Amino acid sequence: MNAETIESHHIVMSMTPSSDCRFFASWLQKVAEAGEFLSQAMGMSKFANLIRSMHMFAPPDIQAAAVEVLCALRTDKEWPFHTSNDGCAMAVGLDQADNFQFGIEIAVLVQLGFFTLVDGRYHMSVPEAVTPELVQAALLKVASTQVDDTGAQPQCLLHSMPEAEAEAKAMSLRNAA
Repeated sequence: MNAETIESHHIVMSMTPSSDCRFFASWLQKVAEAGEFLSQAMGMSKFANLIRSMHMFAPPDIQAAAVEVLCALRTDKEWPFHTSNDGCAMAVGLDQADNFQFGIEIAVLVQLGFFTLVDGRYHMSVPEAVTPELVQAALLKVASTQVDDTGAQPQCLLHSMPEAEAEAKAMSLRNAA
């Protein structure tokens, strides 16, 4: 993948700037349910083979990805506790080598409704329902982006943009919070 292509595959992720523990608890509980259904699916040979074909190091760990996003969105490097700037938005590169697995996990979370596209950014949301069938369908949808032997291409399912544009959008959202 050339540098121009990699530079074009960034998304903006956001969340409410308030500290709404009930929302976060509900969101994380639903992610945990989806993670359990994903683990169950991985016990099925159809899905285990699918993961191998996507050239992933390990099965998607959507629970770890969700916690990483929540922590990253809540972090203010200058004021880590009770900050007045709640972070609330960040730009994320999807297909650099160190983010490849994360991009797939985010695509699965988006397919399940944990992030909703709003004004060009993926905003945290709690899906109404998470079922084994929905998790399997999300995994199949992400796997369907595979091209040849390069593995899944989650950016094909996501609203991505060049890095500079994503960084500017995230900065604008942080400043507006």
